[in-house]
Amino acid sequence: MSWQEWYVLYPNNTFNKTRERDGATTQVKGTYSIIINEHERFIEFRHEFDNPLIGNCTDELAELLSMRGESRLIGTWLNCDGPGLIYEQVKCDCPQEMP
Repeated sequence: MSWQEWYVLYPNNTFNKTRERDGATTQVKGTYSIIINEHERFIEFRHEFDNPLIGNCTDELAELLSMRGESRLIGTWLNCDGPGLIYEQVKCDCPQEMP
């Protein structure tokens, strides 16, 4: 990939998403919720405003990632010819609240 990105999820259902590309760092924030249906679990990330870090198949200010196991998220952007993004959970020495 030409960029690296990650999400930091906070206990109050807020998140930061950061992307590093060509030496530049972009960060956005918003809220998230867990969606469970009879077949799958998802996390929906709702962004505060339109930005280039939103990876989805619609014009919404949201991203939907499929939860696989306890530590993997798979982006649904792949369903409409976007990149197949897979996120792995790692331990983070992050603040417990969004800055």
